[in-house]
Amino acid sequence: SAQVMRDIRAMGERQIQRIGRRNPDIETKLAFLLPEGAKELRFSSRIRLHNVTPAELGAVLFALTHGGDLTGRYRHMIGRAKPFGAGQMRIAAATLSVVANDDGQRTDTASHQPYLDAFLSFMRKQPGLKDFPQVPAVQEFLGACDPTASAPLAATLDYLPLKEFKEIR
Repeated sequence: SAQVMRDIRAMGERQIQRIGRRNPDIETKLAFLLPEGAKELRFSSRIRLHNVTPAELGAVLFALTHGGDLTGRYRHMIGRAKPFGAGQMRIAAATLSVVANDDGQRTDTASHQPYLDAFLSFMRKQPGLKDFPQVPAVQEFLGACDPTASAPLAATLDYLPLKEFKEIR
């Protein structure tokens, strides 16, 4: 959106002001994939896995779908300018085709749920994870993937000043 672009430009100008000059060695240009006026951009891809257990397939589905969320609430964040809302993506549809190792039988419209359940069952058997996914690491992951949770913080999000980054590094 236009507001996101203004916020990103303002962040860049604040960085330049902190440094006191422009530095062509570290300047970068952002090119957004969303065409002007478009509401969304859709991609299609395939993930092929070989010789995985139902729990392992469930782990992949859990990560891609944020635990099987059907509301579309959560987003994966990729690329740059994430503090300003850029780079958000979500899985709109995930069709599952499974070929069993033992008999070679193929299921093209496999439900995600048995695989998600196998993953949850496996995780809950691990020490300290009997309440999975209600554990801090997963809840932090989901919180970081929820754009509505970070919206109130948007005015305070910024990149670390380069001088401080250099000192920490």
